[in-house]
Amino acid sequence: MDRLAAMRAFVRVVDTGSFSAAGRAVGSSQSAVSQQVAALEAALGARLIHRTTRQLTLTEVGTRYYEHAVGVLDALAAADASVTEDATDLHGRLRVQAPTGLGQVLIAPLLMAFQADHPNLSIDLALDDRVADVIAEGVDLAVRLGPLSHVGLVARRVGSVERALVASPAYLAKHGVPGRPADLAHHPHVRFSGSVADEVTLMGVDGAVSVAVPAHFVANSSSVLIAALVAGRGIGGVQLPLVRKELEAGLLVRVLADFAYPSLDVHLVLPTRRHVPSSVRAFMAMLEMALQETSL
Repeated sequence: MDRLAAMRAFVRVVDTGSFSAAGRAVGSSQSAVSQQVAALEAALGARLIHRTTRQLTLTEVGTRYYEHAVGVLDALAAADASVTEDATDLHGRLRVQAPTGLGQVLIAPLLMAFQADHPNLSIDLALDDRVADVIAEGVDLAVRLGPLSHVGLVARRVGSVERALVASPAYLAKHGVPGRPADLAHHPHVRFSGSVADEVTLMGVDGAVSVAVPAHFVANSSSVLIAALVAGRGIGGVQLPLVRKELEAGLLVRVLADFAYPSLDVHLVLPTRRHVPSSVRAFMAMLEMALQETSL
């Protein structure tokens, strides 16, 4: 038995809450992880985990062993980092998950530049507007917009994204320019399909204003929605970093400039705070700096 591998498997089972999730996180099978933990228990001569059909719970001995095992693995990771962090190159795979729009505009170019500095590093970028299970899907780092929906995530807020209403000049010339939020009710609305309510809430000097709007063009792609806005399909809310070029070129203009959507917080999410690879720490630092330097 590889004692260190078995210890890692045991800690991963405790962290994820199941043998199957632990197996997915390390790219192994549920049975293989179960066998590693069983072999560890046999070698120790003690039961570490109570197994039932519904849940796993640590025994008293298992709780003590888990605390010591985490310390051992942390010390090993620190020893490895003392060598690898001094190296000029990074190796292995870095899997990042991010929202589609921000991922295309900001994350993808940063990852390409990061890989150019570390050519022996393999990059795996998943652009998806759903909330990925970072543990089950083996994600090293996830970029999240808006409030975090899961309690207990290892996350750090690193910035925010400003949003505003925009439309094409041709659309406004044909249909008129809204002078107040209530006027939006008379204009077709372009919106993301993930929004369940046909309503816009804007922040003004006197506070929040909510207006019911007719959904005219709905899509689950930021690039498609931007194209629809440029084509004059209506008025819609966008993340300003995604339409900077269109605004500068005059293809889109801001509507109701004195009102804006609440900004979206940007969080970096990790599967665990322990054993964070050097490549993840290095890219997080690069990404956080880019977010601070970029006017979002």
